[in-house]
Amino acid sequence: MAMAIPTRRKKPRIINRWYLTFYLRNHRFWFLVLALGAIGYAFFNGLSGIWADIGKLALPLLVGSVLLWAGSLIRRIQKMKQALSKSQQTVLPIEADEFESFMRKVELPTELQQAGYSIVEGGVARDLYKHHAFAGFSATSKQLNTALRQRSGTGSTPCQVDVPVHARSFGNMAIGAWAVRSLAARFGWHWALVRRWRLPLISREIMPTVIKELPAYSAGKLANEMKIRLAADLLPPPASDNWPVQLQRTDYLSDLVTGHITGIKVRDKSGNDIFDGFVNAYKWSGGRPLLKLMAQSGCSNQVGVSGMALGVSEFKTESGAMQLHGPLYFVGQSMHNLASPGLLAPSGSGSLDWTDVSDGRDDFIGFGMWREMLEETWAGDWRSLTERGHLGTVITGYARMLHRGGKPEFYGLMVMPRDENEHDIDESETPFAAESMAERVYPLTAARLIEVQRQFMQLRRAKLSHPLFMCLTLLIDYLADEPEHFAALVENSARYVRGKRAAA
Repeated sequence: MAMAIPTRRKKPRIINRWYLTFYLRNHRFWFLVLALGAIGYAFFNGLSGIWADIGKLALPLLVGSVLLWAGSLIRRIQKMKQALSKSQQTVLPIEADEFESFMRKVELPTELQQAGYSIVEGGVARDLYKHHAFAGFSATSKQLNTALRQRSGTGSTPCQVDVPVHARSFGNMAIGAWAVRSLAARFGWHWALVRRWRLPLISREIMPTVIKELPAYSAGKLANEMKIRLAADLLPPPASDNWPVQLQRTDYLSDLVTGHITGIKVRDKSGNDIFDGFVNAYKWSGGRPLLKLMAQSGCSNQVGVSGMALGVSEFKTESGAMQLHGPLYFVGQSMHNLASPGLLAPSGSGSLDWTDVSDGRDDFIGFGMWREMLEETWAGDWRSLTERGHLGTVITGYARMLHRGGKPEFYGLMVMPRDENEHDIDESETPFAAESMAERVYPLTAARLIEVQRQFMQLRRAKLSHPLFMCLTLLIDYLADEPEHFAALVENSARYVRGKRAAA
């Protein structure tokens, strides 16, 4: 089966950033501009002809009425926001020791334990506001990870997309569902027809406070985007069955006010807790916190991907022989990055967009992983890299990130023909990525790659983000279990490298 690979950069719609940057921060100013503009337009356009032809006032009056109506609508939105802000809510960033103590008490539900899930601690995480550092925690299953590796390693898609489509306008008739699906396929309306997950009431109430207190919001670096979420936990499948994953639509802000603020309290002006930081993701059982299953969770559970990119290239030894080596790419995040500010991250790491599903179909995990990697380690036209072909992808594992409310994350390895100096940060990523770097792997074997990763993890442990820790840990497991499959991926890319040299 041909692997789906993105070919062009996709940026969030500018209206999403304008709304947050220009309206939400300055809604009073824009209300005044609209009101004065409506009055001025109606007055000056109608004044010159008011006595000559009263009919000429029709258009200005109509436009003025529309603008006044728009102004009153904005005013109602403003009053709603003022009503919410009158509580003088404040956010209280997490204390690292208290948070780590909570995480070490977390227990997993029986369904996850039976599926082989256990909790792994490692890497560094930070809170959204003060960037306090604490240990990261994830729940992962070796049984599940093995199934993902085996399915993706054979060239097939590990999971199948299951997106329930609404057809309410046509009732529950089969012909109505067929008509809606046909329209979606014809006009590309899939996103609007997929079931949307609704934020819990408490998250809607604290959203203005949570968003406005973010440094990224004050700096105008925050944009909302359409995302996807898992509606149910991922469990190991029977060997012969399909493996459907049910997806719903959500957005980036929904994660910021649910899973991303796990452990961060929101208080009213009297100092009482409105949000305790844990209620969305955890419940208490026998005096200990118990992670909620995704079907019961109050978190957006938006799907994330983290992947390591390994290049394959040649160099000439002192004896004149050509030998393979490979750069392993890493990204240093800037302090504007919300997830891992100031930390080292995988080659590509982020949350999946709806376009990853609409373009990648059942291969949405690998498709999104490549998109994130290309956005963060490649400047310019993507085709100059992807059209070389001889690309390989393996999904090395999956985990639920406990310090992010149980957020689902897929991890993987991408192998491609690529030189050691072929990495850079695209201008669209410069606010969030501070540097791009590569670690040389020679000889290019599974054993040597394991050694390079372990040395890197030891030397950089103070800056190792939790996604990078998990990415390298699961990659080491894959290399130790399936060195022959890794060697085949390298050889596939090496054929392009040798062919290019022969043609030169």
